Amino acid sequence: MKRFWNYIDSKDISVKKKHKRAFLLLALCFGFAGLCLWLIVRPWALATLDWLFCFVFYPVVASILVVFFYEYGHRFH
Repeated sequence: MKRFWNYIDSKDISVKKKHKRAFLLLALCFGFAGLCLWLIVRPWALATLDWLFCFVFYPVVASILVVFFYEYGHRFH
């Protein structure tokens, strides 16, 4: 994760755009991880689309918190 934050921070863009990019990239990564986990579990249990929503949506919400808490401790420049 440290390399991810350093990558975002090294870009020569405004702080607001850094927040948006960090959120977008983490939301995509976390959502994709949730989708992969649901696809693995789906054949045995939790096969409905409601569970897909849970596996993908909640990690995306978690990415908001990750970006918020990172920014609280380490400011983007």
